[in-house]
Amino acid sequence: MSDLVRDGATEQLTEDHTLIAWQLKQGLITPQEAARSPHRNVITRAVGNREYVQVDTRRIALSPGCRFLLCSDGLHGYLRDDDIGGIVRLGGDVSVRRFIDLANERGGKDNITEGLVEIE
Repeated sequence: MSDLVRDGATEQLTEDHTLIAWQLKQGLITPQEAARSPHRNVITRAVGNREYVQVDTRRIALSPGCRFLLCSDGLHGYLRDDDIGGIVRLGGDVSVRRFIDLANERGGKDNITEGLVEIE
């Protein structure tokens, strides 16, 4: 997943390519059902499982101060939308460590991959 934090606002740029995310988007299940689903980790798109990769792209105007949180579902699945902006503003290694600690405090049971990109 990736989120852009700009001027104090957070915008989710990508979506999870999982069966659950698709079902939620289609209105087939509720968020409460998704949280309990045994299919939470069924992926619908991945790198390396086929000869081609379908990639989502878009153009975004950047300016100094823009920050991107790039992370796996092992982190994003434990975050709330209102967590991201405040922690990203801490910057650098401090925010990366805080995100990992927060996911673990909330019961993190998956591997966490995370990067923070800061535009100067």
